[in-house]
Amino acid sequence: MGIRNTEVLRYWPALEPYIELALSYSLGEYEACDVLAALEAGRMQAWAVAQDGDLLCVVVTEVIRYPRRIVVNLLFGAGEQMTAWRPLIETLKAWALERGAHEVRVIGRPGWERALSNFGFVKAYTVLTCPITGNMQ
Repeated sequence: MGIRNTEVLRYWPALEPYIELALSYSLGEYEACDVLAALEAGRMQAWAVAQDGDLLCVVVTEVIRYPRRIVVNLLFGAGEQMTAWRPLIETLKAWALERGAHEVRVIGRPGWERALSNFGFVKAYTVLTCPITGNMQ
């Protein structure tokens, strides 16, 4: 389930395609090499579900420490068979609780709201962006 930062490089060939897929839907905040560096440094955490030797999903999280709250932010997720994600989500929630977190948060595309509602997630925010001309790459 959880992959230690010291083991990430060993599993990277299997993890990278899922992370690349998730990143393809992002706004360009990260590239796979950035995620790998953060995972190895322990700034992000990798989680995976496998069944019969086949990887079903990969999730990447980060712990955010606000002055009055600790949040485990689910940054990226990609995979198949959402029903197979249940043990991962439950493990992630327990891991977050052990670290004193107040919530697990997801900022994602609209489809995640429906997909994660079965796991106890509720819509809390709407995120808006305004690209600044001249700073786009």
